[in-house]
Amino acid sequence: KIIETTDFGAFVRLSDGSAALMPKSEIDSGSSEIKTGDEVKAKIIEVSPDKIVISSKNLESVIK
Repeated sequence: KIIETTDFGAFVRLSDGSAALMPKSEIDSGSSEIKTGDEVKAKIIEVSPDKIVISSKNLESVIK
């Protein structure tokens, strides 16, 4: 679920309660504009001690 939108992307609450960043460059251009409260499908593309980065691009390869 989108919890905040910014100029550089969106912060998303994951199912486990943690927050992740979806950079603007990783938002599927085929989707309509995202806004706070929207539910989104995404895949994790980076995990580090201080952040999780997700993407809504190319989900066909992940979701079947």
